[in-house]
Amino acid sequence: MRAKLFKFIVALNIICVGLMGCSSSNKQKVAFEVIGTEKTLPANFYDVANQGVVVKVVYDSEAFKEQWSHFGLQENVPDYQWDNTVVIFLGLIESGSCPIGINAVKVSSEESELIVQLDLDSERPCTDDATPRSIIFTLDARELSEVTKIKLENYNGLNPVLELSEK
Repeated sequence: MRAKLFKFIVALNIICVGLMGCSSSNKQKVAFEVIGTEKTLPANFYDVANQGVVVKVVYDSEAFKEQWSHFGLQENVPDYQWDNTVVIFLGLIESGSCPIGINAVKVSSEESELIVQLDLDSERPCTDDATPRSIIFTLDARELSEVTKIKLENYNGLNPVLELSEK
């Protein structure tokens, strides 16, 4: 009797662990590379921002140069290889004393979301001001094939979800 009960408990634990594993495997980390970040935003940021964020995705060099200029980036436009690559322009507001970076990027196939986990440099208290930040990063285009939204995690206590847009 005890042997059957033990086997039942072991089987139940295996099933529970298996189910938890399946639910968390829905989000896959993807490789990304930050190719630029500056304290600038598009001139029309406050007119077009949704939840304090502007996001644009580009697939070719012409759109890349256009968005580079639109976001007001001062560095020279880098040459970039476009084989299976997309570039995402992310404009947001940060505290002047706690810069924002990107910690990780994941894709949720269930939600059709690109999840960008932001990293706040906040080992000290952050000032309560609003300064601009543009972050430009690349991904493999295949990672975005089913993605329609972008979700920012850890953005000043919010998790905004926006439509992923080329224009």
